[in-house]
Amino acid sequence: FLISDEKTLEKIIASGKTVMIAGETFIVPAPEHLVAMKLHSLVGNKKRELKDFPDIIQLMTANRLHPEKPEIKAIFTKYNALDIYNRVLAAMRATDGQ
Repeated sequence: FLISDEKTLEKIIASGKTVMIAGETFIVPAPEHLVAMKLHSLVGNKKRELKDFPDIIQLMTANRLHPEKPEIKAIFTKYNALDIYNRVLAAMRATDGQ
């Protein structure tokens, strides 16, 4: 769970995907919002890097979020995490064989 302000929650809900699980309706956040949440967590607590950094790579890879896209880089910029962005970019290029 992540505690957020009402404005942030509204954005997450608006861009989320509604799914049914065991007969219950849930809203799954957009991949971009999941990456942003992971960045928020990582930037706020460097001890989470071993957990959150691989999660960011996996989220981006599984959802085909290309780090070169301006809207993806903007997420990292928002969290003042361009050092992490550069590492993500290098890791994703290495896994793509570039």
